[in-house]
Amino acid sequence: MHLRTAALDLDRFRGPCEPLHQHVGPVAEADAAVAREFYRLAANPSLGAPFTSGDVWVGIEDGLTSTSLGDDEWGDLVAWELDTGYAERSGPFSALDTLAASGGSYELRDGVSGTCPGANGKAPPELDGLRALSLTAPDDVTSACLEWWGVTLFLDSQDGIRGVALRLGSP
Repeated sequence: MHLRTAALDLDRFRGPCEPLHQHVGPVAEADAAVAREFYRLAANPSLGAPFTSGDVWVGIEDGLTSTSLGDDEWGDLVAWELDTGYAERSGPFSALDTLAASGGSYELRDGVSGTCPGANGKAPPELDGLRALSLTAPDDVTSACLEWWGVTLFLDSQDGIRGVALRLGSP
């Protein structure tokens, strides 16, 4: 049995999950709700997330490596792992693990956030044209590119998640 925990740093936690119906900055409240649901999936995969029915593209940046997850794999942590070298690190890498490790402390941005330091803000070709929403490491607690991370959600017209791209900063 594998017990999964999400770390929570109470000194940095800004509570993106609660309360609802508050000012959420430059994104719409509906986008903040999708981000909260995705964070909850990362913290506890048994909760599910707002995916579109069918395969979901999961990869690194604009497609350095990727896989597709079927409906029955969304809650399977191993299925999310991408075993490759990336950002001067060894894999496996997982968007769910990266987001869960944030303890819920992230910034929400419209579009594809560029990777630190290279500023690659491209969508994978398979997801080009879909609306993007990025959860990133907060600017005020990131002092070096190696600490920066981003998880970009690609949404269809009904705000269902069709793709998830992990982005990590490198030295």
